[in-house]
Amino acid sequence: MSTQSGIILASSSASGTRDLGQFSVYAYGEKVPFEPARVFLFTGLLSIAGLITGLVFGLIRPFVWIVILFPCLIGVIHSVAGRKLVRQLVVRHLAGLAIACLVSATLSLTLTHYITYLFAQQQIVSDMGISGAFYQKVAHNYEVHQVNTEKSTQVEEAIRYFDANPDMLSRARIQSFSDYLYYVTTNGLVFGFSSEKPLVQLGATGTGIYLILEIFLAAIVPLIIFRSETNHPFCNWCGSWKMKQTFGPFTNREEVLQVLENGELKIFEYVEVAGPNDIFVAFHTCPRCQNKSPVDVTIHAVDPRTKEASSSIMSRMTYPEKAYTSLHLACCVTQTSSESGIQRIRVQKQN
Repeated sequence: MSTQSGIILASSSASGTRDLGQFSVYAYGEKVPFEPARVFLFTGLLSIAGLITGLVFGLIRPFVWIVILFPCLIGVIHSVAGRKLVRQLVVRHLAGLAIACLVSATLSLTLTHYITYLFAQQQIVSDMGISGAFYQKVAHNYEVHQVNTEKSTQVEEAIRYFDANPDMLSRARIQSFSDYLYYVTTNGLVFGFSSEKPLVQLGATGTGIYLILEIFLAAIVPLIIFRSETNHPFCNWCGSWKMKQTFGPFTNREEVLQVLENGELKIFEYVEVAGPNDIFVAFHTCPRCQNKSPVDVTIHAVDPRTKEASSSIMSRMTYPEKAYTSLHLACCVTQTSSESGIQRIRVQKQN
């Protein structure tokens, strides 16, 4: 075989013997470095989405909140916001992705609860009637007013009101966001169509677990999406994502698997129509480096519905850069160039 200006040509001897050389085969996988700068930038940008979702869902939560679903929806929105960004910034380390997702989820739900707290402060004043604002001030210093022997008539009315409504006293004594979270946790969350007829009321432990579960759900959904986006072959030589090109179908599935796993390359038998026992081979090559960087190989079965390559991977491996030409020839590719991409041209058998 010979190569000229990026063009691969199959020599007659290659087509006759079908032996294309033996190469070392490496297990697919690489050590992905943790890059703090990229993680910090991605976390900051994804946190903007967290602030937006926190504001939106904070305005929704005081009126309606669908458990499990809404935290997952927050995660989906974060996934959409960061899906392209994660590839552009090349954030591939799992721990880095987890940090970004966890920070944005925590920020979003914390802001959601904070806005709910502000609504609750206004609601308690409204629930106590026309003197609600004064009653709330009395509640903030309830013990002091209670032992004071020189109370005004209005203070005495407030104390009698709180003695008759101890839960209202607990709500009115909330002065900060931390007080609100403590009140919610100790009194338990109520799930149902109304607080008067709850379907489920959690205790303190159950409420704490559920609040943590909300953050977990809002973080795990984008983490799964981002992981699938970045779990693609990557060129460490130039920092580019590799491109996938699929060839086939080829007959003799077991033989193709054995040849690729052993590294003893030869031309595969191409067929026009895929059968259930045929196979597809995909190469992941760098669009910049081309034959100057390793080639990641994935092997796919035939999808029985479409007769195309299945999305599931039967086997994956990595070949050294010197196997670039032979791998393409093995899959009946006789021409490749940086301008035109790879063209699959069937290698004719010689009698």
